[in-house]
Amino acid sequence: MENICKFELDISDEDLNMLNDLIRMITIQFITHILISLTNNGIGFLNLQFWKVTFYILLSIAFYWFIVKKYIILEKKSII
Repeated sequence: MENICKFELDISDEDLNMLNDLIRMITIQFITHILISLTNNGIGFLNLQFWKVTFYILLSIAFYWFIVKKYIILEKKSII
């Protein structure tokens, strides 16, 4: 499949992984919101609640990448 859009960024692998996590979560949030707003008359499309929840999720992911992942390291125990 051909790429629709391709960006070449001068960032570290870790930052690229974080950016991909953010894009993945925005995609999941957006598609879920579309489906919920189509099947539920009481929920407006792209309402304030959607933007707040999306912002909080993205903030949480960035917090994980910038803080938690740097200070809490899990490693697989070697079996010898």
